[in-house]
Amino acid sequence: MSKIRHTDDEKRECVNEYLNGKNKYYLAGKYSTSIRSIDRWIAKMDINEVELRKRKRADCIDIDIQEEIIENLNTNPIIKGFKISQWNEAIIIKYIKDTYNIDINRRMAKSLIEDSIKLNDISYEDKVYNDIEELAVLGYNMVLIDYIKIGRIYSREVECLELREYTEEKLDVNLVVLRSTENMYLDIIVSETKVISKSPKVDIRELSKKINNNDEHEIIIGKIKQQRKEIVNDKCNILDKVLKEELNKKIVFITKYDDDIKKIIRRKNQFKFYIVEDTLYNDLRQIDYEGEYGETAIYYMNDENNNRYFFGNIRDISDLIKGKVEKYVLNVTIDNYKLESGVKNIDKNSSIIQKNKDKLRKKVKYLKSYFIHNI
Repeated sequence: MSKIRHTDDEKRECVNEYLNGKNKYYLAGKYSTSIRSIDRWIAKMDINEVELRKRKRADCIDIDIQEEIIENLNTNPIIKGFKISQWNEAIIIKYIKDTYNIDINRRMAKSLIEDSIKLNDISYEDKVYNDIEELAVLGYNMVLIDYIKIGRIYSREVECLELREYTEEKLDVNLVVLRSTENMYLDIIVSETKVISKSPKVDIRELSKKINNNDEHEIIIGKIKQQRKEIVNDKCNILDKVLKEELNKKIVFITKYDDDIKKIIRRKNQFKFYIVEDTLYNDLRQIDYEGEYGETAIYYMNDENNNRYFFGNIRDISDLIKGKVEKYVLNVTIDNYKLESGVKNIDKNSSIIQKNKDKLRKKVKYLKSYFIHNI
C-alpha cells in the first residue's frame, strides 16, 4: 500500500479539528494517518501551549468547563468558600468535584493552576489589592498579623507562670501585632524555636547523622513536634481573643507565608487566611490609623536592637512594649500631620500633636496576656 501524502491544507484542517475538540483516534481514521503524525503536525503549527493542554484534558473535562475553571482560578479561593487564599491541587480537586462532579488527579489540577497563571495578565500587586478590595466589599474584616522577635528570656523566669514545661534554657520573646480596621492588638508568644515556620522543614537525614541511636532520634523529633504544637496553640489562642474583641466576626487574617496556617485551619474552621508575599506585605497598612503614606506600626516596632534584648524578668517585657508603643504613636502622629498639613517642622509637644497621639493610642489594645502588665 502506498503511503498517503497530506497537503499543508489537510494538515492544518486536521489540527483545527483537533483544537475544536475532535479525538485524535477519530482524526487518524479520517485522514488515514498515525497519532504520531498528528502530534508532529500540531507541533509544527506552533499552537498555544495552554490550548493544547485544554485539548488533552478534553476527554475528562469539556473545553467550556475548563475555560470556566481557569477563569475562576484567577479569583480568590476565599470568595469561593475556602479557608486560604492560595489555590493548590487539593483545593482544586475538591472545587471541581463539588461544582461539576468531575474527578481529576493532582497532575491535572497542577496543570490547571499553571494555565491560569499563564493567562492572567494582571500583576501580582494589582491582584492582591483587587482581592482585598473585593473581600472588603463582601463584608470581610481584614486583620494583618505580624510576629516580631523582641528579645530573649530565661525559661526559669517564665516557668513560675506554670503555663508549661520548657525544654530549652533560653526562650524567644515574640511580639504579636494584629491590625484590624479600628484597632491594633498586641500580645506575646514565648517560644523555644522560631515563631514562624517556613519550609524547608527539619532535614531528618542530617539530623540522623548527629544521633547515635533510634531512641535519641525519637526523643529529638518528639521535642521538635511538641515545640511547634505549643506555638500553634498560642497562635490559635491569640486569634480567638481577636475574634472575641472584633464586632465583625467575618474575619480574614492577612499574613506572610507560615507553615502553621494549615494546622490552625484544621483546628479552627472559622479562620480564613490571605497569604501575601513578603515584599508586598510589608507595604500593607491600616489606612484609618497608619495613614496612606507614612511608615507602618511594624516599621517602628521592629528595630535592629530586638535581637540584643535579654529580659531579666517578665515585667521588663511590658516596659519594652510600652516604649515601642510610645515611639510608634509619636512617629505615626507626626508622619500623618506632616503629610496632611504640608509642614516640615513640628513641635511634638504641641496640643494638636498630643491630641492626635491620644486618639491613636486609644486604638492600641493589649490582649489579656501573662506577659503584658500595667500598660
